[in-house]
Amino acid sequence: MFKNKKFNLYLLIIILLPFLIMLLLHIGIALGQYFNININVHNISASDWFMFAGSYLGGVITLFGVIITIKEERKLHKHQIMENDISKEQEKISKFISQINIHSPSMCYSEFKSILRKNKLNDLPDFTLVYNHILEELKSINQLKSELFISTNIYNNYTKCNNCKISCNLPNICKEFYTTYEDTNNKIYDTLCKMQNYIYDVELNATLDNIILNYETENSINMQQGKLPTYTENQINDLKNQKKKTENEENKLNESLEEISKMALNELPKLMKLSKDYIYECKRIASQDCFNNK
Repeated sequence: MFKNKKFNLYLLIIILLPFLIMLLLHIGIALGQYFNININVHNISASDWFMFAGSYLGGVITLFGVIITIKEERKLHKHQIMENDISKEQEKISKFISQINIHSPSMCYSEFKSILRKNKLNDLPDFTLVYNHILEELKSINQLKSELFISTNIYNNYTKCNNCKISCNLPNICKEFYTTYEDTNNKIYDTLCKMQNYIYDVELNATLDNIILNYETENSINMQQGKLPTYTENQINDLKNQKKKTENEENKLNESLEEISKMALNELPKLMKLSKDYIYECKRIASQDCFNNK
């Protein structure tokens, strides 16, 4: 703003200078005629001074036009660069929103249930593939959040508004987007962690059941052969007491899965709308910053 005022002041002086010269010439001629004094320089008449002033004014007008043209071209170039940057950011934000995998918990849970159904009686289930799938999804969530923070400004753009004099709604939009995006990913992340713990407990119970069955089978064989049981009842009961109660875990997990399934109708559309509002505000601010539109 200070630079613009200074430039306008210089421009006003340059434009007014020939008029000032012409005014002084008129005053000088009038005074010369009144006091009978010749103020003209040798071989330079008053008409020459007026021609000089006219040429000067014509040059100033031309210079003024060139300066205005250059300034406008710079504004257009700056605005085009900002528009391109905003468009690239819009593509990145849309990509990150589309990569929120709200179906990953239900897919992992379906894999888990499928392994249980296919598991043969008395065999220990192998949940390695499910564990790996869960870990990949957890890693993906953290990676996407980091990339969104680094490659876009929507996570931290509102922090720059403290020194900005342009009135906008960016602080509210960015803050709401941040909150919604974090809550959405945290719910998915927490549900996957719950599932991981639940599967671990189911696997532990299956292992303990297998050990208990082997103990009881061996004791039964010993009794048929007239031998003393290898394992006492206390040992077997200790194993039974180590088993986890998974009913409550399963209920909470199902509630979380149901909540995540509704995100396609709530959180995801909200994030898309907020991203559009963010881009609109960025374009409006870019235009106002370049062209001083009120």
